[in-house]
Amino acid sequence: MREPYTFTYPVFTFLTDHRDRLTPANLANFLQDIAGRHAMTLGWAVEDLHNAGTTWVLSRIYVEVHYLPMHMKNVIVKTWPTGGERLFAYRDFEVHTEDGQLVAKGRSAWVVMNLETRRPLFVPDEVKQMAGLYPEPVIQFPENKVNGVTEAEASLPIKVRMSDLDRNIHVNNVRFIEWAMESVPTDFYNSHELTSFDVVFRSEVLQDDDIVVEMQQNDLTTHHTIKKNGKPACMLDINWRETEF
Repeated sequence: MREPYTFTYPVFTFLTDHRDRLTPANLANFLQDIAGRHAMTLGWAVEDLHNAGTTWVLSRIYVEVHYLPMHMKNVIVKTWPTGGERLFAYRDFEVHTEDGQLVAKGRSAWVVMNLETRRPLFVPDEVKQMAGLYPEPVIQFPENKVNGVTEAEASLPIKVRMSDLDRNIHVNNVRFIEWAMESVPTDFYNSHELTSFDVVFRSEVLQDDDIVVEMQQNDLTTHHTIKKNGKPACMLDINWRETEF
């Protein structure tokens, strides 16, 4: 059995919020970064796929957040592939502080996309077979589907900027989490902390696109739909609890 890939990330001040705690979006940045680092060691880096006219695209990510550390701390992130089926390759994550406190655990589904057609391809058998080489999944996706907003209570228009793009020349997946958080009412945000986020990506968003972030609240859950040309490009469910600090 192979050990998960591990990397330690400092929680710099510029990665924290007004509470001096790591932001959920920057936690997601750590997960995205370590996924790329591990893929590189396995010979499945984005650069390798680009040479073959393909790339990795995140389709869904679910993260349970147990604790967000303060600035100037370090977090230890672990990741490993957990198999695949047809169009999806799965990867899990665990995050702890240096003294062993659980920060988060998560699961993600990735798609191999043809760069010319922008269409998904079947996951290579070699990727699927990695499941038997690593530990079992640490978490499963929720049974409830992410359906997004049914009746918007608030909306936030956004113009996509060059700085929102990643190496695939489309909006980086973490930006969608940041945009969803921006649509949460300020009073609620200041009195609550995030406990999980479930994000489903439907279509690409490109530079200069005009999008709208819709938000609907149901008790301690906020639902978000990010629309492009009136159609969902991304949907998120975020769960919250009252702050303990």
